[in-house]
Amino acid sequence: MKNRLRMMRYMLVVVLASATVYAGSKVAVQAVDAAHWILKKSESYSENMKYSKTIPYMYLGYNQDGETSQGVAMRSFKTYKRVTAMIALKRDNDKVVVDVVDIPDIGLIKDIKKQEKVLEALKGIGGTVVQDASGKRHAIDAVTGATRYQKRIYLYLNKMSEALLVEMGDDPGWTRTPVKAVSK
Repeated sequence: MKNRLRMMRYMLVVVLASATVYAGSKVAVQAVDAAHWILKKSESYSENMKYSKTIPYMYLGYNQDGETSQGVAMRSFKTYKRVTAMIALKRDNDKVVVDVVDIPDIGLIKDIKKQEKVLEALKGIGGTVVQDASGKRHAIDAVTGATRYQKRIYLYLNKMSEALLVEMGDDPGWTRTPVKAVSK
């Protein structure tokens, strides 16, 4: 019984500490967990939790040769509720493509129809080439008929993609952590 209470206290402290760390940036804990899950494909990763005012969270994943193979960026934004946009890029041979695009905390928007409207902006973005083999960068374009909320999402995804491409191209020298050290 004492061990069980001790474990429950420990878990409460961990949860409260995590909430304190992420509450200031308004990026949901689910989004950070999703980024760590995506980075499990890498040998090691680095993170910058204060990358910029507009993109507070950025992660880079490295392959076994120490080269940047992945990048994840996140930011919160206001739509029907304040939610988190996340984009993950990966190297695919000699180009960079969108691996994952998500709003991990979409459940904060209670109305299912509003959720669907927001998520509609993400359809078809996965697999988009953002940097081709020649090094030319390509924007994530808004679709015809996009709502103002959807256009804002495209703008955020574009800005995060551009920043990721810069950091993936130039190793910023952030402290690297082996993925196995944080895997469950």
